[in-house]
Amino acid sequence: MDRLQYWYGEDYELIPNKLYIKHPKLLDILKIGQDKYAAYVSVLTLSPLHVADILYDNFKIWYKDITSWTLFINNLIAEMQNKDTDQIMSEALEFFTGLKFNPMMDANDNLMLINSDKNVVINEITFNAMCQFIKDINFMEDAEIYYQLQNAGSKGTAKYIMRQIASKRKIKNKNDVDLQSICSSLLWKTGVGEELFNYPIYRIYEGYARLNALDNWDKTVTAYYAGTIDTEKTKINFEKINWSKILK
Repeated sequence: MDRLQYWYGEDYELIPNKLYIKHPKLLDILKIGQDKYAAYVSVLTLSPLHVADILYDNFKIWYKDITSWTLFINNLIAEMQNKDTDQIMSEALEFFTGLKFNPMMDANDNLMLINSDKNVVINEITFNAMCQFIKDINFMEDAEIYYQLQNAGSKGTAKYIMRQIASKRKIKNKNDVDLQSICSSLLWKTGVGEELFNYPIYRIYEGYARLNALDNWDKTVTAYYAGTIDTEKTKINFEKINWSKILK
């Protein structure tokens, strides 16, 4: 999808006239709660990279030997078989698609998700497209350590990085910023009111990032013209800090 469509808040037509992926507004998230929404997003965008240490230590599975699709659908099957657990993955699928899906095998023994009522099928290609859309509208980007793991030069280096990831996983860090604090920041900084609840989630996250870019630009330019930055030692790339640049 075009970024302007993200900003407008259109749902993603993944399969023409059959499957649309919801671009939730803040009010949609309010109805289920930000914690549950965060959980939905998390289970649908989980990559083997994110749990590489758990896969290897507990199941002897190397993260490169399993895809995000396989990881998701195996976890979904396990969840559906255990009725005592929260059905978070099934709920996440239904929230973003508006449909209930069940895992099935196709004629070539490939796993897929199917909604029999509307004859809608999700395979690995459509699943990956859906996940990318969800990541994009939520302004998600992997931490640097996952890029280091992905580009590790050897298996030994990868195992070392995985140990670092495992160590950080044991430290329970409380987020300093969440969706509520972002909305509060937008409200008090810009004066936007109740209409915020009708904004699509992409516009909220993009707006927060845009305000940060604008503040950084203002402070840097003010310091530059005030002569408090030693431009001989610190070169300023005005294109890089341009507050109206494309945010990623």
